[in-house]
Amino acid sequence: MNRKLILTILVLGMAIAKCWSQDLKYGSKSAWIEDVSVETAGTPEDHEGYHYYLFDRQFSPAHEEKFYHFTYQVLNSDGVQSLSDISLSFDPSYQELTVHYVDVYRDGQKVYQIKSGDFSIFQQESNRERSLYDGSLSAVLELPDVRAGDVVDYAYTVKGLNPLLKNHIAIKWTCQYTDPVSKIYARMLVPKSEKYAITYTQEEITPKVQTNREFLIYTWELDDVVASDYDRNVPYWYDGENTIEITNIESWGELVEWALPVYEYTDGNISNMANEISQAEDRDRRILDFIRFVQDEVRYLGFESGIGAYKPNPPQKVYKQRYGDCKDKSLLLVALLREMDVDAYPVLVNSSIRNNIDSVFVTPYAFDHCVVGFELDNDFIIIDPTHSNQGGDLAHIYSPTYGKGLVIRPGDRDLTSFDRRNLGKVRVEEVIDVDEVGGSASIELTTIYSGRHADQMRSQVSSNTKEDLQDEYLHFYANLYPSIEVSDPVDFIDGKRDGENVFTIVESYTCSDIWELLDDSVGLYLEVYPILLESYLSFPSSPTRTMPYDVSTVLDYEQVTRVNLPEPWTIENDPTLIEREGMKYTSHQELYGNTLKVFHEFSIDLDWLEPEEAAGFLADVEDIRESMNFALYNYFLAEDAGVSSWMVVLAILFLGLFIFGAVKVYKYYDPFVVYSQELKPLGGWMVLPMIGMHLTPILLLYHLITFGFFDQAMWQNLDFLSDSFSLKFLIAAEFAYNMGLLVLAVLIVVLFYKRRSSFPRMITLFYIVNLVGQGLDTWIVVAFYPELYTDAETAALYKDVAKAVFAAIIWIPYFNLSTRVKETFIVQYSPKLDVRADESTLANHVIDAAISEPITGEQNHLGL
Repeated sequence: MNRKLILTILVLGMAIAKCWSQDLKYGSKSAWIEDVSVETAGTPEDHEGYHYYLFDRQFSPAHEEKFYHFTYQVLNSDGVQSLSDISLSFDPSYQELTVHYVDVYRDGQKVYQIKSGDFSIFQQESNRERSLYDGSLSAVLELPDVRAGDVVDYAYTVKGLNPLLKNHIAIKWTCQYTDPVSKIYARMLVPKSEKYAITYTQEEITPKVQTNREFLIYTWELDDVVASDYDRNVPYWYDGENTIEITNIESWGELVEWALPVYEYTDGNISNMANEISQAEDRDRRILDFIRFVQDEVRYLGFESGIGAYKPNPPQKVYKQRYGDCKDKSLLLVALLREMDVDAYPVLVNSSIRNNIDSVFVTPYAFDHCVVGFELDNDFIIIDPTHSNQGGDLAHIYSPTYGKGLVIRPGDRDLTSFDRRNLGKVRVEEVIDVDEVGGSASIELTTIYSGRHADQMRSQVSSNTKEDLQDEYLHFYANLYPSIEVSDPVDFIDGKRDGENVFTIVESYTCSDIWELLDDSVGLYLEVYPILLESYLSFPSSPTRTMPYDVSTVLDYEQVTRVNLPEPWTIENDPTLIEREGMKYTSHQELYGNTLKVFHEFSIDLDWLEPEEAAGFLADVEDIRESMNFALYNYFLAEDAGVSSWMVVLAILFLGLFIFGAVKVYKYYDPFVVYSQELKPLGGWMVLPMIGMHLTPILLLYHLITFGFFDQAMWQNLDFLSDSFSLKFLIAAEFAYNMGLLVLAVLIVVLFYKRRSSFPRMITLFYIVNLVGQGLDTWIVVAFYPELYTDAETAALYKDVAKAVFAAIIWIPYFNLSTRVKETFIVQYSPKLDVRADESTLANHVIDAAISEPITGEQNHLGL
């Protein structure tokens, strides 16, 4: 800033302060004020380096005076630092400040006494960051030579009530503070002709009531008041300290009657203003033009001193100067809307207490903000004229969630509840393209904001450079992926501001090292995490509490992350549902070959919680944060692990057992066949299945060797899985099954060439065992381990089951009903008579045996 300009401002400020100094006086207190003293001897409690002995406040509406008297002691250097200056506030437009005394005592002796001119006057700018200047002054006194142990005693009076309030009195006195106080004294003179209501926020404090000719005199006196102890994160509206509330205002309707003339304006030139702002013929378009003008073209700036703290400037003045506070902007928009015959009204709200404004007593001080409400198509729409860059047509424009307010409308007698409209949603669409395991990836983020979220982002983008926002976003995602870099500039898309109110941000990044090393270096993992959602889940921790817990959060969030992998993967799908009243979170994963999708949905609509609900809520939030973590794991294969010795032993045991069984079957299983025909040669349709039977042992042996049953590395890598024992058991069972099927297949081939009578039944057993094994294996995979197989591999399993079913249906009936089969497979290992044969057959057998030479087993064509 130019040095001359700075000097000019300082000189002007000094001149103004000098003029204002005439409103600061030094003198005695009024006769109606009662003297109060407190004992300061002894050793007080040290609370942050000081101790308050007395809080004395007295008020007389009839005298328009508020009297204050404070006594405290500084106990150490911290107290000297904190309380070596005194600051008194007043509004010179209607108030007068009189300082009665400021005394400092040391060891019982007065060492300082106020002198004229010791106070300095400064402009108070407590709301400067909000572009509001309230016109109040601060009279500041720097106490000289304050030392540990000194007692400071001072008193002053502020005279004058705001004339605009028209004798509407509402006062609130706190009777407990975060510091201990030896004595709290409160006194009020109430004219007998007036009616006042007295309420207490925590517990009733019985006053002493005196009377004289003019007044009822209420006095509250409390001794040794302990410090209040607030829980963390209590709602703004919650008052944990007991207070006295005194008012002569009977209802909210009385405030409406007071406010109606305050918000009156003349109609002059309103029509010309409206036509200059918008020439649109469409009603909705014209209303939007008025809203956009007041929000975006009229700067939010206010000088709220004296009457200006309550009464807005005329709309014509605000339109011309192009700035105003919330009241000014609201009344301007009301005037423009009424010019269109739209029923519009100023609405007083509390931007902090919001829906809990019922918790305060009836007073103009209950409100800190003014907005506009208007009726349109049987709907009452709330618009905040101080919001800029708002989007949406009248069907999609966001109405702030102030909850309740006082509509300045003739006939209104109570607060009005407002419907919440178009709160909006946040949706994140994330795509991660991974080039190889352990390699890099490209990341594209599309974040779609709607409703109020679109307004917020539009405002953020308009007030920051694109480069600054790009840098901010990059550092945000670097918390998840440290090696992330920008690949394409961020893109802001605002194509639906006047429609659905959608604002989209598209970000593109590359990450050279997206994979992280697992502990003990046993593998790699890639984290898929909704980091933006995490930013919405920041709630202060809270131990056991006795006060409400503030949440004040409304959010509808959705995210889907698609990870395109370089190869098929397996995952454990772990759907999550965490739900309580006012909050719900769900997540799940879907895998399609090389593509993984991770879904998150979160919604919350909570204002505050009862003390006993806070712990459960925070536990649920922590569960959500933990459930949001999802990672893809790639474990390093064990190298040079060799052959699994225990699998070799198991193979020998299984092979020996199955061969032993096959030999027993070969020797002792001889079904009797009654046929007298000559032994038929091998041929016919049976050749087709036997081609497959010759290939089966080769394929089974190849599977046993190549699958990795004997690979020690495979068994070691299974240890990394959570259900490693059950998987090892299933793999071992599959190995045993395949070993048994191999031996059975070899046995069947031998029986085929020997044309043994047991062959039809043994090949039937093979088809049944093969079908049951294939079906059971597929069922286990689909039911319990779907993540172990890709879609293509699962389809192959179903195909194998279909083949087994087809083979069983065709060949089991053939080998059991075909005459050719019955005439071909009639040889027995140990020929013997079957008692089931009829007598004639047995007789023929005996005759043939008597006249024939001895018959060997291989020559026995009749099966004897």
